[in-house]
Amino acid sequence: MDELRDGLVVEDIALTHARTPGAIRAALARMLPAEDNVRRADAEASLRERLAGSYDWEGVLRVRLAESGTSYWSVEDDAVLTAAWTDGGRLAELAVRLQVGETAVAKRYLELGVAESYAAVVDRLGAGPGGIMEMRHALAREADSVRLHVLVAIGPDGRLHVSAHPTPEAAESVREDLFGDDEDNGLRWAIASRTPGSLDGLTRSSEAAWHRPRGARHNESPTDSSPKE
Repeated sequence: MDELRDGLVVEDIALTHARTPGAIRAALARMLPAEDNVRRADAEASLRERLAGSYDWEGVLRVRLAESGTSYWSVEDDAVLTAAWTDGGRLAELAVRLQVGETAVAKRYLELGVAESYAAVVDRLGAGPGGIMEMRHALAREADSVRLHVLVAIGPDGRLHVSAHPTPEAAESVREDLFGDDEDNGLRWAIASRTPGSLDGLTRSSEAAWHRPRGARHNESPTDSSPKE
């Protein structure tokens, strides 16, 4: 909204956010009441006129997104999450305060890069008893208890080695004991962390550092605020 108030046109706003003008116009249209039936092409002018007064565009956007099953994250919401993470807030209380589910709060922490996993969120902020996050956390911990770290290596002489270990450090130790720590010795190796039946997980190899085979999703936003899912 600051760009509109400062007089920038849609094309300039699109360049600033690396979006197309059409995408910006669509975002602006969602900040107008659906019952007003404002055309997308007219959204910019309509918003400029309304912003001259005390127009609650965030309130309208919250309603529009809620109608599609999506929630809204404002800059202020993110600040609340960041402060709670530092100050020892509780997940259930944050969900009530921000009027979203615990899962949505945990997901936002992941999108902000504050936490690495849902389990990390619950470890730090707890979860409501009997809720989805508590159950997910229990399942994640159960999976961790049976996770194996499999070392697969092919030595310079073509010799194949396969072994399973309780920790990645144990797998690394065996690799070094068998083949040394010289990365230029022609050894090809990988350490895959997997739970039984899972195809996804962390992998470290001679070609790459720890990574997940399946990429993370990026949460795009045309402004400084983001939809909650």
